[in-house]
Amino acid sequence: MPPEQLVFMVPIVAIVGGLATAIIKSLITSSERRMQMRMMTQQGVDEATRQQIEALKLEVAQLRDTTTQFALSLEQTVTRLDQRVGHIESGSTRTPNEAAAPYIPVSGR
Repeated sequence: MPPEQLVFMVPIVAIVGGLATAIIKSLITSSERRMQMRMMTQQGVDEATRQQIEALKLEVAQLRDTTTQFALSLEQTVTRLDQRVGHIESGSTRTPNEAAAPYIPVSGR
């Protein structure tokens, strides 16, 4: 290459090289930002999923408590019915609750 052409080539290569470096740097920065946004989105999804799981655990615990309360209530009801049937079969006409509380007539009729 003649030196006259080389004089023009050096600034052109420098400008193109500088522009290429700037373009590559902006592409890398853009890629890093996208990666950070993806990571933040994934962490947000993970946090939201964790919160939903915790809410479901709480709901299951509440359902267990409610089921236990209903089971105990049913057991108490069956026990009372068993006691009443036992008193009826033995010939008593009053239930254990009636036997414990005296009869008080309501006046005004």
